[in-house]
Amino acid sequence: MNYTLRPVADWTAGILVCAFIGGNFAQGYYSATADELADMARAKVAGIAASVLPSWMVGGADTYTSGTQSGFLNTASQWIGKDEDADRKELAAFIQRAGITINPGNTAWCAAFVNAVLYANGIKGTGEVNARSFLQWGTATNKPQPGDVVVLWRGSRESWQGHVGFFKGFDSNGNVLVLGGNQDDKVSMEPYSPDRVLGFRTNKRVGV
Repeated sequence: MNYTLRPVADWTAGILVCAFIGGNFAQGYYSATADELADMARAKVAGIAASVLPSWMVGGADTYTSGTQSGFLNTASQWIGKDEDADRKELAAFIQRAGITINPGNTAWCAAFVNAVLYANGIKGTGEVNARSFLQWGTATNKPQPGDVVVLWRGSRESWQGHVGFFKGFDSNGNVLVLGGNQDDKVSMEPYSPDRVLGFRTNKRVGV
């Protein structure tokens, strides 16, 4: 997985990783591998740093950090093919690191997956499972770049239902390519009609 931590915060990572690993062993994570524990620890560090340090150090929902969007795509891509049935526990554990507890087998999880990918990169999401909540995240853009968030309507444009994922580009027919979860019950990249798009959202670049 990929995590975004600014260098100024890196010195805390080692201490927090060790503390988190030790704490989680005490809580019963005996079956987790060293890599899995390190992965959880880095996600925890990213979340802690994002909540307690200034945004210019670690990024946040209203900031842009160089390479963040490519980090979103890299992280999400590592989950391609993971299915809500066969890989339910693994997906649920990944999503839970972002503070969202769901069963992907019986709950729409596209927004939860986006939140988890953002969290794994040290960026605050919406914390909600409603796809349209991302219409309030970041900043609207009419010039989306790969890795930006794209929100689509589902059911009807006026309904509360929606779908959300990461913008990957356009196909030869002008369809929007979306890398996301809960697409045919798995993480995949799928084309959607541009008429389905409610909005593109990006992190806002903040001057220092």
